Amino acid sequence: MAETAGHFIVGPQAVVSVGDVAHLLPDFGAKYPGGWSWLEKKLASTHSDSTNLWLLVDDAKIFALAIESLKQVRTRKLSTFVVASDRRGIGYGRCLLRHLQDEWCRRDVEQVHVTIDETDLATQSFFVRNHFTVDRGACVRYGARRLDTVFRWSRQTQPSNDFAVPADTVR
Repeated sequence: MAETAGHFIVGPQAVVSVGDVAHLLPDFGAKYPGGWSWLEKKLASTHSDSTNLWLLVDDAKIFALAIESLKQVRTRKLSTFVVASDRRGIGYGRCLLRHLQDEWCRRDVEQVHVTIDETDLATQSFFVRNHFTVDRGACVRYGARRLDTVFRWSRQTQPSNDFAVPADTVR
């Protein structure tokens, strides 16, 4: 477990229920039709080799989560990445994402993609600042009124000295 000023990164063997993380995702059902059912299945599969769950925890309360899914041998999808609204803009998301990038490099992952609502410029900017690039022309439709842009991270574009979380502090 990595410790960052009294807060902990827990993963990838973490086990939680939808009820444990629902407070992080107030608009989830509206943004993703069938999303709660998908999330319940995804959280239940975190015991498998195909899904990893990472959490930031403070006083036993989860305030950030990332769900990473295996797509191919060296390819992952960051299926979900969220930080509680009252904890945004102060470095927790960056800490969690940098930890994941370190993990991807250590596990020899070549590429990771994430989809982001095309209207969510703040989240897009966050991922660009953290070494993701826009996959021009690639998009994913969620329902009739929602289109997501695909962003990619690759091991080749990750600066080797850009990690903020010591790997030996993760439990």
